[in-house]
Parts: sequence; structure tokens; C-alpha cells
Amino acid sequence: FDAEEAIKSIKEPMTKFGDVWMLGEHMLLCGDSTKTESLDCLLGGDVVDMVFTDPPYNVAYEGGTKEALTIQNDNMSDAEFDIFLDDVFALVNKALKPGGAFYICHSDSCGGQFRRAIRDNDLLIKQCLIWVKNTFVMGRQDYQWKHEP
Repeated sequence: FDAEEAIKSIKEPMTKFGDVWMLGEHMLLCGDSTKTESLDCLLGGDVVDMVFTDPPYNVAYEGGTKEALTIQNDNMSDAEFDIFLDDVFALVNKALKPGGAFYICHSDSCGGQFRRAIRDNDLLIKQCLIWVKNTFVMGRQDYQWKHEP
């Protein structure tokens, strides 16, 4: 199976805003993580043991293809990004069981904003997990990192 070829053959996305995908015991929502309505659609008032999220990093990413695709909410002012993170993390806090685990991918260049929003929304920073990359990955830095936080 060639995932790249399969993606190229898709003319229009099948997933629509509001869709919930069941992945075994896990759920994936195509929604807005800043809106209570999305959380309610996904959980129906229940709470979860763990949240894993990979929000926009606010680095104005542009894809390296001819389409030069971008990521929604990835080019905000610092003030707008702070509000965005507060909205997301407030809902994370609402969704988690007491003592639940919270994992977030982020860019180190905005690490201070992420950590402030985590603390301000009564979430706990316990440790930083590192993704060690075994191959070179092109990036926007002067020094090309071999890991991501």
C-alpha cells in the first residue's frame, strides 16, 4: 500500500467537520478544539484518561509541495495564540479525569506560551518527552535539530 499515491487519488475529502471516527477504543473528532460543542459531541459529558494533542505550532508552516498547503491557526499574533491555547487547554482540563494524562506536541520556539497556558489552566507539567529523529529533517532553524519536544 502506497499512502502517498492513495492521498493523491482523493479529489474531495471524505471527512467532514463534526465527524467522529472510532479507532478501536479510541475516538478522533474532526472538530474545533476551542469549542465546548466539539468536546460535547465527542464525549457527551464523559471524561477521559488521556488527551494527546498536536495543535498548530504558530510557525506559519507552508508545505513544500506545489500546492504550498498551510495549517489553519498557524500564523497568529502572540496575543491571539495565547487566547487559542487558553481555549484549548481549558477544554482539555474539562475533558480529563482527575489525574489523567495530557500529552502535547509543540514547537520549542513557542514553548513558553505553551507552558504558560498549561499552568494557567491548572494542568500539570511533569516531564518532557523527546522524539529522537534518526534521519535528517529539513527545518527553519539555523541548526537542524535531531529531536522534537
